[in-house]
Amino acid sequence: MGEGPFVCVYLLSRKLHEERSLHKIARWALRFSPLTGINSEKDGITIDLRGTSKLYRNKEPLARAIQSELDNHAVAAKLALAPTIGAAWALARHSNTLFSVVEDKHCLAQILGGLNVRALRISEQTIEALRHSGINLIGELNKLPRKALGLRYGPELLKRLDQAFGLVEEILTTTHAPPNFALTTRFDPPLTNRSGVRAVIITNLKKLFEKLAQSHKKAANFLIQLQLGTEGGVRCTKQQELCLHSATLNFSSLSQTIDVLVEQLASGGYVHSISIIPRNLERICYQQRDMRRAQEQVDAQALQSELLNNLSLRLGRQQLQQLHLKASHLPENSFRYAELKDPAARTTIPQIDLPLNRPPYLLQRPEPFNAIALLPDHPPSRISWNGVSYTIIGAAPSEKITEEWWVNELRSEADLPERHYFKIQDHTGRWLWVFRDSGMRWFVHGIWA
Repeated sequence: MGEGPFVCVYLLSRKLHEERSLHKIARWALRFSPLTGINSEKDGITIDLRGTSKLYRNKEPLARAIQSELDNHAVAAKLALAPTIGAAWALARHSNTLFSVVEDKHCLAQILGGLNVRALRISEQTIEALRHSGINLIGELNKLPRKALGLRYGPELLKRLDQAFGLVEEILTTTHAPPNFALTTRFDPPLTNRSGVRAVIITNLKKLFEKLAQSHKKAANFLIQLQLGTEGGVRCTKQQELCLHSATLNFSSLSQTIDVLVEQLASGGYVHSISIIPRNLERICYQQRDMRRAQEQVDAQALQSELLNNLSLRLGRQQLQQLHLKASHLPENSFRYAELKDPAARTTIPQIDLPLNRPPYLLQRPEPFNAIALLPDHPPSRISWNGVSYTIIGAAPSEKITEEWWVNELRSEADLPERHYFKIQDHTGRWLWVFRDSGMRWFVHGIWA
């Protein structure tokens, strides 16, 4: 790069040296120049102001405006404006003032001469070697023969000197603003037709899906915002977020469901603008087609994702839950429900051996019932459950289950509560899974359909 000017911002807070914070500040600085980059030391940014003469004839007020904006956002920083990146970097870190300005390249030797050689961005080994030779300032280096410096301290020192004084080019690795996929349509005069609002939203959603596909992106959330107005001129914003279970590019599979939600959003009022903002963007991962599969065979995983997306739109993402198995002998404690995640993210299935003689329908909590048994250790011959009496026409012992000894306070095995399970059939033909606890109480725990 040739002569600047360049603005170098040195962030004084170490918390801002994190990559996420640096990128956020660099993207913010793009409003001043499209050529903005993060320094290799990860402690600040550099702004290239070349080519901005039509907008900013005098660069010093612009640099002061940048510092003022940083102060308003409570970002502690030192700032320097100089003709080269190396000079701006040196002044921002090693000058005694928070704001430094060098407009003329010919003044660099005088201004940089009083700075420590550390301001040249050289290695600690070279700094130590210079210190042993009694050289601590950049001005002292400039008095020595160039050839001798290169032979004794290596080419790195010469390169950094030349970069600081603008004798060689220095590449600035720039930060690019993230692409803006939001679509906004404004209306003058405003829309008042409900069907017209609905048509614009559907059309813009289709365009947004196509725009995302061209950038190899897909989204899981779409925020729809309507700017509404009244006859009195008062404006407000009405919004609704379409939350999918997983990111998709298949608009046709969602069109009917989205149509219903859009119908609810497109209520009365004067609509001045409609904006659709995609969220939770993901990069499309293309998969190699399996040549052994028939062309007409539908991908089961894609169908599953489409089903979950439609259910998520109709019911809400929070209503979709997934069953997780737990290691417990007690049936009601052997599973739990959690938020349903993306099926593609599940790579392993827990290997837990489940008994095959369990009923398909398990009550959330065992329900007590009254029982008449001919013998203490035998299944009941007659029961009364939920106020209805049933005669038992068939029964078979199932299993004995005891609570885990490690769940509660350690005790002897004899003190652990034990359940005696039975499989019984009432006179209606229904099979019930019941148990008797250590207190001789009976409970219904499951039903076979």
